[in-house]
Amino acid sequence: MKEVRALIFVVVAILLLPTVYVASYLALAAKPSRSFRRLPTGECTARMTSRYRYGEPITKKIYWPLEQIDRALRPKVWNPNESTG
Repeated sequence: MKEVRALIFVVVAILLLPTVYVASYLALAAKPSRSFRRLPTGECTARMTSRYRYGEPITKKIYWPLEQIDRALRPKVWNPNESTG
């Protein structure tokens, strides 16, 4: 009986890991920060200054797969200079 409980605990823990991974990504990269500058032509451009709230060097590597999905789902947030559609 203890083996069954342990197995259930392990399965639940493994199923919760993706949820925690996605939730932590959303908490750290909910809205990328940008800096804006005006070009001599009068256009205003934006560039990414920071992708995550904390731990930029390591979080870039950890959350790379989710960031690619996020970029595909929300292209205007990640690159406001490009027109989509």
